[in-house]
Amino acid sequence: MRGQGKKLAALAYQIASSRGNELSENEKANPIMAALFAAPQQEEIAYLWPDCVAAWGHWSAVQSQWRYSGMGSATGLDYAGVRAYLDEQALQGAERSDICAGICAAERATLTAWKQKQE
Repeated sequence: MRGQGKKLAALAYQIASSRGNELSENEKANPIMAALFAAPQQEEIAYLWPDCVAAWGHWSAVQSQWRYSGMGSATGLDYAGVRAYLDEQALQGAERSDICAGICAAERATLTAWKQKQE
């Protein structure tokens, strides 16, 4: 499982960069913008390495554990909730460490992508 953090981070970044293409109220009122947004968009295909499948599954499972600032932007995962989830999965030792490292890598990449989209 060595090196899975970079692979997971790359996939998380790609997915986070492609999400959230919602129109603002002003853009929805503009018929040209509404038509462009309604047009089918080409989907990107992302591939996951076999050694990252388990960590990606756990990353997907903790998506309800995001913490948000008072301004509404995500600040990171609530690790008490992540720990509780991992405890329920009975993950221990090196396997738990690998899964945690993968979750952390995906979290950092997701936050980076969201920050870049805001700028």
